Amino acid sequence: GGAKSRSSSGGAGTAGQGSAGGAGNSESGQGGGGGGGASAVGGNASMNVGGNGGAGTANSITGASVTYSGGGGGASGFNHGTGCTGRTQGSGGAGGGGAAICSGTATAGTDGLGGGGGGSAGPTSPVGGAGGSGVVIVSYISDSALATGGTITTYDDSGDTYQVHTFLLSAGHTITANGDATQTRAKLYKTQTFTTAETTSWTAPADVTSVEYLVVGGGGGGGGDRSSGGGGAGGFRTGTLSVTGGSSYTVTVGAGGAGGSASNGTSGSDSVFSSITSTGGGYGTTSSADGGSGGSGGGGGNDATNDNGGSGNTPSTTPSQG
Repeated sequence: GGAKSRSSSGGAGTAGQGSAGGAGNSESGQGGGGGGGASAVGGNASMNVGGNGGAGTANSITGASVTYSGGGGGASGFNHGTGCTGRTQGSGGAGGGGAAICSGTATAGTDGLGGGGGGSAGPTSPVGGAGGSGVVIVSYISDSALATGGTITTYDDSGDTYQVHTFLLSAGHTITANGDATQTRAKLYKTQTFTTAETTSWTAPADVTSVEYLVVGGGGGGGGDRSSGGGGAGGFRTGTLSVTGGSSYTVTVGAGGAGGSASNGTSGSDSVFSSITSTGGGYGTTSSADGGSGGSGGGGGNDATNDNGGSGNTPSTTPSQG
């Protein structure tokens, strides 16, 4: 039969924070939608072509520009015969999104960036890519090192020295202040980065009254069956938060969702800093359901009635996420 019409393009996201997943295509020209990214919607599938993952958003809280929260690519292929012939797979979005594959295991989203996993399709063991774990980054101004822990790096910019504390895929940590912080212009920035699935706490140094933060949820896993959608990126939220010196604040880094095996993927887990929560990315679906909603939505499959991408920025937050 001919290609069917898509009933919708998926739910709306919020520009610069997260986006909806792309829609799947018809059963005769199978293709799964791409997962949404922090700055762009996932691509809709077309005849024999999976949708590309939506692009993420760059942020320089660590002192270098890093792109986070890219969506996973959608897959195209039948689950029998020569189901990969003439098919084009969706690419992952910039910011750690995983690429789709026809037969086999799709590319996972990048850990620490909250990227969505790619979708998988085709006749040989299709398994969606897992979503990448999220990240929580807290930055404050000081003229001396006030906390220890993680891998500490420094860099200079226009005569200012910046110290960066990075925690990667390790057990929980408590960062305790051991000195005073003076908030003056052009002073030292110290950045603590957490990338662990466990919940821990961070204690604000004395005299620090506000911090910059970046909170990225875990990416959604891609679907694993014929014409599966890519996983949505983890919710992306950044801003400034008032804190009280000596007080502890919860830090939780969300894990990425699992890729599906003859099934939908699973959604990523939420990341939290104090009152700020970034929702995990929505799952990529197979050919029998809409994509999951989340920080950014997962890509839809290509079933006759359910092919829509999942909504981004779900649940709605202020500031918005995706």
